[in-house]
Amino acid sequence: MRRICVILAVVLVPMLVPSCGGGETGMDVRKPPAERPDFDRSVVQRGALKIPAAEGFNYTSFRSGQSGTGRGESKPEGKNGAVCRAEAGDESGAWGEFQLGYCFDNAGDAPLDAIVKLNLKVSEKNESKGAAASGEALPATAKSMLTFFIKDSYGEIIKTENLMATSLGKGPNASGIVHELVFDARFEPQRGYYLMLAGRSEAQSFEGQSASVALEVKDAAMEIEWRPAGTASVPGRSEAVASHPPESGESAP
Repeated sequence: MRRICVILAVVLVPMLVPSCGGGETGMDVRKPPAERPDFDRSVVQRGALKIPAAEGFNYTSFRSGQSGTGRGESKPEGKNGAVCRAEAGDESGAWGEFQLGYCFDNAGDAPLDAIVKLNLKVSEKNESKGAAASGEALPATAKSMLTFFIKDSYGEIIKTENLMATSLGKGPNASGIVHELVFDARFEPQRGYYLMLAGRSEAQSFEGQSASVALEVKDAAMEIEWRPAGTASVPGRSEAVASHPPESGESAP
């Protein structure tokens, strides 16, 4: 299977005024400074930080909800995966969402340069049954989305990358994909950073209908390779994200 690597150059620029942040779905992340590991320039001597090998993902959130007879679910899948599902039947709705990632503070007085690598497998499935009881009724809906983002403790969203977005509007679907991201990053001093995967599934049905959707992340792995000062790539260089279908034998949830 052909592997493709790309470089995304990212400059993390400080904000002047802290904010509470979190205006977009799944991007509201908050953790007290005491619960975020402190790093400084000495971390360069330790070599790459591999997650979940050296450490586990230290920021996780799993939430769900429903109305009527709907059923929403969100839960971890082992130490390096997550799944969210939503099922709705006959005038009901449901949703599930997760956050999976790593956060830390640059507690030093100088920027930390790094190469960040992210690998994961994603699968998704949605379907609907039945027809609206009235020609004027709305059709059932089911959709899912998966995003990778970097956000700092001042509330600034530094980077976003859409990794999957599907809906019933495109017809019933079952798909899978492997993502491999590699990018340069600079983490400015005296602030915290969140490197996160955020997934969400939601479904809504009306009389005589049903809809369901499931989104699953497997084998998520992150590596932060610290670099000596001044060795990061030139800011502004950017290419597309590499992705490809999963190996044969893998299927959607």
